[in-house]
Amino acid sequence: MKSRGMALVVVLGVLGILALLAVGFTSMAQLERRASQQRLHETKAFLLARSGIEDALARLSAGQDPQDEASRYGGEDWLLDGDQGPASFDGRQEIYHPGVLDTESCPARQALRPSFFRRDPLRQPALVQVDGRLRGETGGLPGDGQYALKVEDESAKININGGFLDVLDRDNDGIPDHRDPAVAAPNLPGLPAGARTIGRGWNAQLVRILDVLGAQGELGIASLGSLTLQGRPAGGYRSVRELQTALGVSLDLSPYLTVSSGSDPTVIHPHAYAAQSPLTPTCALSDVKKRRQPLALEEGGRPPVNLNAAARPVLQALTEGLSGVCWENERRPMPRTLTAAMASTVADRILARRRAAPFASWSEFSAFCDTLADDGTISGLNVNEAGGGNLDGVDLLKANFDPNTASAKELPDPLRFRWIDKTDLVAWSTEGCLRPTGTFRVSSVGRVLSSSGHLMAVAELSADLRVFSLLRQ
Repeated sequence: MKSRGMALVVVLGVLGILALLAVGFTSMAQLERRASQQRLHETKAFLLARSGIEDALARLSAGQDPQDEASRYGGEDWLLDGDQGPASFDGRQEIYHPGVLDTESCPARQALRPSFFRRDPLRQPALVQVDGRLRGETGGLPGDGQYALKVEDESAKININGGFLDVLDRDNDGIPDHRDPAVAAPNLPGLPAGARTIGRGWNAQLVRILDVLGAQGELGIASLGSLTLQGRPAGGYRSVRELQTALGVSLDLSPYLTVSSGSDPTVIHPHAYAAQSPLTPTCALSDVKKRRQPLALEEGGRPPVNLNAAARPVLQALTEGLSGVCWENERRPMPRTLTAAMASTVADRILARRRAAPFASWSEFSAFCDTLADDGTISGLNVNEAGGGNLDGVDLLKANFDPNTASAKELPDPLRFRWIDKTDLVAWSTEGCLRPTGTFRVSSVGRVLSSSGHLMAVAELSADLRVFSLLRQ
């Protein structure tokens, strides 16, 4: 009887062990199945994100403008109207910048209005529930997930590799001048006295522009220009992230800076010196030409900035501090400078004008600048008033941004006369353009959702695409 009892105990023990093993094997099989399913979801998300990159490339190659009002990126601003959206929206939908309808820095994964967005039956951005929050979509497959795009025109940003990438070493000691405390800075227009030289061409102005950009509240990085060019590698930065790492900042600077917009280093730009020979109040225009100092030549390398797509901080940085010499009444040179307050208002006015309609031509831009004189946006520089505004102030804007502005003083038509043209600029930023120059940054997020809207997998990809190149003659 005891043997039989022991046998029963052994059998029960073996059965228990087998049951535990069966449960273990079943759990492992379920875990492996879930892991395989998760890998499948992740692969789908990656392929969806890759499809988004290919979709953007196809659209851009076909000539579709990412700034087109019908499909322009709006971040968390659903209809680019500055309002929260339909009554069903609430503040919880904004998770990147709560309470701020962000456009430039909002990533694609949180955008209510992505680039080239898919439209609902009412021709508005189609929205999808992602873990209880509404998000926009650009494309995808029903039931298999979707992708959202953020397409950025790189020519709408400031190129931190602009100008010449080589630097000066005038004392031939192997130490670049901008890192050599024994070398004093030359008298470069736009640089403060005692500053170190940062190289040739547009580089000196780039320092000033980036310093203005960094001083704005959106960034708050003091001496951004000096730090950027003093630490710039010999071949230039490979990415904006490399600059961020060098600066030790976590803030994403890619909405405002780039390394890939195009520039033409063969262009030279004549400009004035800050100190001009004094002229008598009665001298003629011919005497002005005789007594004026020879113009300096800035070597090329200034990447143009798309004024129809640039973010507000970029517009402010490109406008603040512009200065030139106004030949007031064709008699005596007078320095003119656009203040920070003027630049701020000009940036707001450009954004308002773009929302109504983008600039289609430089003649439209010129007419827009004239309105800044009419309403007094640019004022207080001199007595050449028109409706309360300032003529040489708006001519300063035209001379800086319009690539076609040359020496307008040679024209016999008084209506074409400009108080300041390109040869009068002392501190400039860069010329403008009104269309993309061919390089785009595409960010794509692929999402796989459950039937209830739960996010099963997400993948994010980005690529810099050179879609076309401009031919300049």
